[in-house]
Amino acid sequence: MADGANLESLVGDVVNLEPLPASASRLASLVVDENSHVDDIVQIINFDPALTAKLLRAANSAISAPRNPITTVRDAVVRLGPGQVLLLAIGGHVSTQMRASLQSYGLEEGRLWRHSVAAALVAESFRKMRLVRVPAESFTAALLHDVGKLLIGRHVGPEILGEIRQRRESGKTDAEAETEVLQVDHARLGAAIAKQWGLPESIVRGIALHHDPQSAPFDKDKTICDVTYLSNVIARTVEGEGARLRLEPEVDKAVRTRLALTDKLVEQLCERVATNLDEVMTLYS
Repeated sequence: MADGANLESLVGDVVNLEPLPASASRLASLVVDENSHVDDIVQIINFDPALTAKLLRAANSAISAPRNPITTVRDAVVRLGPGQVLLLAIGGHVSTQMRASLQSYGLEEGRLWRHSVAAALVAESFRKMRLVRVPAESFTAALLHDVGKLLIGRHVGPEILGEIRQRRESGKTDAEAETEVLQVDHARLGAAIAKQWGLPESIVRGIALHHDPQSAPFDKDKTICDVTYLSNVIARTVEGEGARLRLEPEVDKAVRTRLALTDKLVEQLCERVATNLDEVMTLYS
């Protein structure tokens, strides 16, 4: 590579990223702990006024549709679930960074963030279908699956970015083009960021394998990787303009089987996300 922007040098920039708030890191640990209690989560949130406000706003949103107004943190946590709480905690931290334009990927200001929120909404919508058990941390893996693009877009020189862009224009996927030029792709970089932030290994693996869920072990991490993959595929379709909304997402057959997906269910996911995406975006504003 012309500028030496390899895995080591790019990951070296990970340590310079602003760390997650302490409340988000602690919540991440609780979400994956099957022995944690809702009161443990409530105690953390009670000391974070900004997160408390976001949580109550989300719990009372039209999408959540509570029968009666929710006024306490505990009721909000019960209503939304720990996965959604973690999503709000981390989303509030990364939203500013991910709203920036990434011209190297052809992404204008706000597009990467919109795609990320759309992916998280896919994961949440799929959970509500109850076809398979969706681990709570899947929502965060879906939200952060493309965070590695921030490092590539900001720290790789124009010449190398041009090489990556040429490969994409010749038909390569983002990950394929990045690997050919940099020997690393945005998925592995995103996993390194998540690891640096102290997020659970299941989230790290979901981000790392969102283009290759077949490589995940056959345990709950397999489902996280499958859901993150699915979230990316559907988000790329739904966030498009005009006719793209009518396209049928190409979902890997093995993933379809493991997640018990039919064409009708995929269509329902697309419709739900397309309908609710704008409102969900406001929860992070």
